[in-house]
Amino acid sequence: MNAVRSLVEEPVFLGSGDERLFAFLHPAAQSARATIVMCHAFAEEKLWSHRVYVTFAREAAQAGYNVLRFDMRGEGDSALDFEQSSIETRIEDTLRAITAAHERWWDRDVVLLGHRLGGSIAAVAQTRAASSVRGVAIWDPILDGEDYFGQLLRSNMTTQMATQGKVTRMRDALVKAILDGETVVVDGYGLTADMYRGIAALRWAQQPELLQGPALLIEVPKGEQTAPSQPLMELASTRPQLQLALESEPPFWRETKQFHKRAGGFTADTLEWLNGLMT
Repeated sequence: MNAVRSLVEEPVFLGSGDERLFAFLHPAAQSARATIVMCHAFAEEKLWSHRVYVTFAREAAQAGYNVLRFDMRGEGDSALDFEQSSIETRIEDTLRAITAAHERWWDRDVVLLGHRLGGSIAAVAQTRAASSVRGVAIWDPILDGEDYFGQLLRSNMTTQMATQGKVTRMRDALVKAILDGETVVVDGYGLTADMYRGIAALRWAQQPELLQGPALLIEVPKGEQTAPSQPLMELASTRPQLQLALESEPPFWRETKQFHKRAGGFTADTLEWLNGLMT
């Protein structure tokens, strides 16, 4: 990588009141090739990923891309409490960030970069934004929202075991409680019925309209996996502009003993794909 130039980074608020989004603008260090709008992961995963996001934004700016990273409402420094937000508010926020990127850098293509559940949000936003988005890259995609929600609930069950010595409510009981109006806490975040329904509806195999434009999905291999998983291969078979990649990144989106500052594999694959897309 060339010598790093001093970058000017600008914190901004988009909108006001209940619509307010906190964002950071990272202008390209040279003539910009495009603008990247980053869609962060969900809840605790966003928290642990923050430093990696910042590092990526700075490296992408050095590579000639404007970057807009923002907090979706209910998280970070944006409006609303977490329990007031939903998947739909996150999609709306992404669309607003796309508009803000065009207003700030009107003559540049916009590309979305999503991580984990943020990748699903980016995919839906790309479809709704139509020609306003050139493409979307997704790190460690979540193909089935229902399954992902079940993984979140395992943390609640772990807490039950730690505090009560046993698990008194399994996954199905927790889902029923949520649908009956209870807010179930996972890692300090309250999961509501609106949140459950929104996440459970994100099932890529049942949403053929998603990822029909230029897209990159970077999968984290499991075990001895050396090729993209079957579900991703099936997606790619019906989406001619979809590219797949494998990268063995450490799970920086979870609490680990090691501090993770950057995701080198994700970053290299994403910038290589972007450079090809903008050629």
